[in-house]
Amino acid sequence: MNLTLAEIETLDDHFRYYHPSYYDKKQRLEEIRLDAFTDEELFTAVLKQVRSFLSSESEMATASLLSKRLGYYFVTGMLAPMSLYSKMPVMELEDKKLIRIDDTKMWFPKWSNESREVLLIENRDREKAVSNHFKQLIEKMIYPIFNTINQVTRLPMKTMWESFATYVYWFYEQFAHEIADEKQADTVRRDFRVLREVEAQVFRQKQNPIDSFTLRKEEGKEKRKFCCLTYQLNNEHSYCKVCPLLKN
Repeated sequence: MNLTLAEIETLDDHFRYYHPSYYDKKQRLEEIRLDAFTDEELFTAVLKQVRSFLSSESEMATASLLSKRLGYYFVTGMLAPMSLYSKMPVMELEDKKLIRIDDTKMWFPKWSNESREVLLIENRDREKAVSNHFKQLIEKMIYPIFNTINQVTRLPMKTMWESFATYVYWFYEQFAHEIADEKQADTVRRDFRVLREVEAQVFRQKQNPIDSFTLRKEEGKEKRKFCCLTYQLNNEHSYCKVCPLLKN
């Protein structure tokens, strides 16, 4: 079972998703296999490369930006197909690539599921299947990468989990409903409830960061709890609007 070209086109239209029919003729300026983020030596090389590209003044701020990009990719490249099309891309790091095809200084490559292979999620016992897939995504992909970033740069895990939770909330509570039909929207709502109910120990945190972030949003608390260090990148960046370091 694969993602169809029509599904890939939708993902490309709305997210940073690599559409082979559109981009294979373009020059690949940078190509990083995702398993590089689980090897400390390879990740250090990637970090140095991206830091140079951004003219970043801070290694940790660069690492934070990388973790934010990866959080976005995990949501739009893995969870979005799961909830929109009931297709979870295979969770193999070697199968995923970040492919940069422009020189935009934001450093925002395309996400590529190279094989397009997916696992089909049946409506029967969907909640159980979604929970299991999400836990495997954390175990096989997200946690190993976040852990490597933490080991190399000491960027706190709680900062990375909050960045990830921010994108999860954005997709499930906001953006998905702009592009989903009625049936898909119902599935999105169901899946989001499942993600919020995943046990905190799966994240190796005291609380499920997705549920914690969502509860704060429901209470009207817009600011992050943990600074993402964007203001430390370079002279072109300043504090985010939701930075906890800013006074009300």
